[in-house]
Amino acid sequence: MQTESIMQNHWSNNLLSYRNQSNVTLGVLLLAVIISFSLSLSLRMYELNVWNNSEYMIEGEHLLSTHDAYHWIAGAEDFEFGKGHPMSLLAKYATTITKLPTAEVAFWLVPILASLIAVAITLWGAVLGYPFAGMGAGIICSLSPSFFGRTTLGSYDTDLITLLFAVLLPLIPAYWLKKYIDSPFSIALRLLSSLKLKNSSQKPDIITEHKDGIGIYFLLFLGGFLGYWSQDWHSLFVYLTRFFALFTPLFILVFARPNTKKSLLLKALLFSLPLSNAFYGGILGGCLLLFILLYQYYNKQAYKQNSTLNKFLMILFKPEKKIKYFYFFITALLWLAVAIFCLSEAVWNDFYASIMSYIKHTPTTTNINNPVLPYPAVTQSIVEVHDIKFKELLTYLHPWTFMVVSGLILFIVLLIFYPSLIFLIPLLAISLSSLKLGGRMGMFGAPIISLGFFVGSASLLSFISYMFKTSFSKSLGLLTALIISLFLSLPIVNKTSQISLGPSISRETAEALIFIKKNTAPNSFVWIWWDWGYAAHHFAKRYTIADGARHSGTSLYLPALVYSTENPFLARQIIKYTAKLNNAPYTTMNSMTPEQIHSLLEELENSPPINAPVEQYGEQYLVVNFDLIPISHWISYFGTWDFKTQKGKDYLVNNLNKNITYNFDSGIIVHPTLQPVYAASIDIFTPEKVERKNYFRITEKHFILNTKTQEKIIVSSEIYNTLMVQLLLSEPNDPRFSPYFELVFDNTFTRVFRVK
Repeated sequence: MQTESIMQNHWSNNLLSYRNQSNVTLGVLLLAVIISFSLSLSLRMYELNVWNNSEYMIEGEHLLSTHDAYHWIAGAEDFEFGKGHPMSLLAKYATTITKLPTAEVAFWLVPILASLIAVAITLWGAVLGYPFAGMGAGIICSLSPSFFGRTTLGSYDTDLITLLFAVLLPLIPAYWLKKYIDSPFSIALRLLSSLKLKNSSQKPDIITEHKDGIGIYFLLFLGGFLGYWSQDWHSLFVYLTRFFALFTPLFILVFARPNTKKSLLLKALLFSLPLSNAFYGGILGGCLLLFILLYQYYNKQAYKQNSTLNKFLMILFKPEKKIKYFYFFITALLWLAVAIFCLSEAVWNDFYASIMSYIKHTPTTTNINNPVLPYPAVTQSIVEVHDIKFKELLTYLHPWTFMVVSGLILFIVLLIFYPSLIFLIPLLAISLSSLKLGGRMGMFGAPIISLGFFVGSASLLSFISYMFKTSFSKSLGLLTALIISLFLSLPIVNKTSQISLGPSISRETAEALIFIKKNTAPNSFVWIWWDWGYAAHHFAKRYTIADGARHSGTSLYLPALVYSTENPFLARQIIKYTAKLNNAPYTTMNSMTPEQIHSLLEELENSPPINAPVEQYGEQYLVVNFDLIPISHWISYFGTWDFKTQKGKDYLVNNLNKNITYNFDSGIIVHPTLQPVYAASIDIFTPEKVERKNYFRITEKHFILNTKTQEKIIVSSEIYNTLMVQLLLSEPNDPRFSPYFELVFDNTFTRVFRVK
């Protein structure tokens, strides 16, 4: 029995002490950081092979990969409402330094900013005592398909910063608290073996019991401000900052050693106060910081020098009993202030509304005072917010399922020994929310999986070596992490061409927008589908009817109606009607009922042409491009919206397999596995012209081919006869359209019409 007890205590003590608490030297940390950043950047640059295409550049700049990228670029050029945002300011300052075009700067900033996540993960590994494991985790995290897919070359968007800040935000409290906490496993073993926590009977001073140093206090204080600043980058941090501000004290109450909790709760306010409210919280936090510094100075100097300051401090801080009561009062009061700052009803209502907009792809009202006018929800047409399956989520994190599963299991095990990792649990929750909120959320699971896999493996090896009284050299750890990370990166790098998004706008559409900039008056207004609204801000420097932020309500419905109608006169009337409302139709239409909307459209269709003097309202231009056709199902669905039934009409738009063949003479389309399709017409877009042929047969299927992109699409007659298709196909002086629209630019794939 005695031998068994000794063995049990031996294993218990080993399990208690095996955690790697060794200090990470600055040199080792810098080496790990440099390697993780450099390798991440180098592997990402492999994507350049995809961009070796002259069609992906225009006027000395690369076309960008996401629609939102052009919003920040336009803002950097002081156009539209993106100016002043940190993403725009970063591009603007980088442009000033490099003297390159703003879009080109944004293109190259992407891999640099995306590789910073590797640095952040490396720092987490260092906090846990495994900098080289953190290095490997950082490399794989930066290349995770979900993150890589949203941060490919040209994808200059907030995704570059969102994951980075989400990882860095809890890093400071985790680093500070790591030496003051016990793991659940450790606490359980102590209780089971009737061991008392060391020094638990002592009653140390409430403020000076820990030798944190002034640097830690300032790090916490400044970290709170930086966390609050993250809200300027993305709305997600409006909620995450509040969560971490309130979670930090809860974490201390649960995991901190009993004799440290009072002091830690007070000092944690240095972080949570400015994090929850930079102004008022910052002032309160600054006063608290001054109080702590003065108290520490008093404890060191009060009995050594008889200065005026020391006399004042003796009056302020004596007797000790007074300070003790003051400590309890001020701590409770300040945490109450944090709670008030965080628990804003308006903020959490916005959070709920945001979640619902992703979960429920249902009609939404744009005016709270008029809930009877439900507009269609654009989210149902956006691929990145579509629900995904759990198996699909796993592939978003890494192509090899075993790596994802083992990483998740090891992360859960690590939580037992390293409770600081609990700060990253919200990222796992956000990642799992992609099952309902869409695949874009999947990238938040990458830090969890990569840290779990690498740090978990390193921790396991560390425990084994500890038990067998052996050790691994740092150089071996570095080499092992490098080999494993490079091996795990292979399946991702090999799929770079599939992951790469390529340009979000065609060269032809960019040419059309540049034409508008050079050949129209500055007060001209552009009607373009919202996907390219931001691009129009950059290339045309003109205001648009819709864009990536304004794609709901009238900004969605009216352009969709113009593009999807077969009546060119009605389209012209809608555009002129909108112009006379100063291109802000929502000011009038949002207060209407469905019956009034129906009456308005009938009136516009049957009334004389609306006169909107150019001198007062400027010219209006309508842009149609080939890229409207693949998404014409959704455009027509929104454009045929019935406010009474709250439904649009579903028309056939079928993007066909590229392996199909067709016979231009007979009009027969042959699919490898399906029955042949007998088309009513075939339209072939080439760089020089559109080749057209009609076939006299009773069918409503029309075949459209783009020879540049090899897109092959079959559409129904309802889609084929819409303005978005017919304005592309018609002759310049087609009498159906010439009374209302004048063709001013044409490069086959994109046309620009002046609205007469």
